[in-house]
Amino acid sequence: MQLESNLTGDTERGSESQKGYDHTPFNNSYEYSRLVRLAGAYYDNMAELRKKFTRDIDYYMGRQLNDTVTYNGNSLTVHDYMEMKGVPAISNDIITDKMVTLKGLVRQQYMAPRVKSVDSEENEYAGLFSEFLRQNDNNNSKSEHAADQFEMNLDLGFVIDKVQWAFREGKEDVYVDAVSPFNIAVPPWQKKDLSDIDFIAEAHDLSWQEILQKFLRKPSDE
Repeated sequence: MQLESNLTGDTERGSESQKGYDHTPFNNSYEYSRLVRLAGAYYDNMAELRKKFTRDIDYYMGRQLNDTVTYNGNSLTVHDYMEMKGVPAISNDIITDKMVTLKGLVRQQYMAPRVKSVDSEENEYAGLFSEFLRQNDNNNSKSEHAADQFEMNLDLGFVIDKVQWAFREGKEDVYVDAVSPFNIAVPPWQKKDLSDIDFIAEAHDLSWQEILQKFLRKPSDE
């Protein structure tokens, strides 16, 4: 999808450009506003999925007894219902203990990728690119990131990363950041890997002051 400014008619640089996307001239265009509204609609449509995410996390963390039941027209938690019936309400967090162990194994066994050369004359280049990958792994704390991805996949079945070129703590590199599934807005999908969607948005929890600092460029923008 290409965005075009209503004011100047300029077309936004696409993904093939080395500079990538630049939304600065399009913040006030109708098309950009339409995309924001579309993202809001998709986010609202995923409300039930986010409730299921919360329930999955409760079960994973041993909070299964937080589910509610209806008894004689009254809504009670499973914990309160069991106590009312005289049944010991004991939470079971075996899943949590197992997950901690498995995450530790994933973290411990993670190995940085390496580049192997086919031609012996290319060994020097292979070693150079392997070092690039090793440094990138260090900058992204990939062993910890891989363990978190493993946990998220088993718990929610929904793993999302955001890749961007950035300058952080004096280091310029490609950074991979995990995105909370609770902040994602996507259209309905059929494929498990979401390869059939052409739109994805991330919600940001910002205060009004943070919004002004991030997006205002001159007093007239208010």
